[in-house]
Amino acid sequence: MVEHPLLRITKKFSFEMAHAITGYPGKCSQIHGHSYKMRVTIIGKISDKDSGMVIDFKILKDLITDTIITPYDHKFVIEDTGEGREVAVQMEKIGQKVSLCPFPPTTENLLIHFVNKIKTVLPEHIHLHSVLLQETDNSYAEWYHEDQL
Repeated sequence: MVEHPLLRITKKFSFEMAHAITGYPGKCSQIHGHSYKMRVTIIGKISDKDSGMVIDFKILKDLITDTIITPYDHKFVIEDTGEGREVAVQMEKIGQKVSLCPFPPTTENLLIHFVNKIKTVLPEHIHLHSVLLQETDNSYAEWYHEDQL
């Protein structure tokens, strides 16, 4: 019988999200949005000998969509501070979808938050290898499992 090697499987996602970084001394303190792109790479062995798949791409898509995309797409994200809560209340009054988070919503902090959420929903035989979160065409943050060892 052939031993299956470890394989990396990657799925790309995109979503729209607005944010503001309260207290930041630059333009990012203002409400603004991005067309985020995210690349999720998992690692594992072929688990389904009949299909020859590590994981069905649709299953991976559904897991990430339910965990990250649906909760954050077309939302405004701001830190849960006094100022952030005031802004959130006013935006919700006019029908805007707002998500308060316990950290400044920088690409770096959002990436760490997303990684932690993704790790909780992956099947046991799958391991998160890397996640890239791209904020603009030329700016992104990356997380690699191997860097955490």
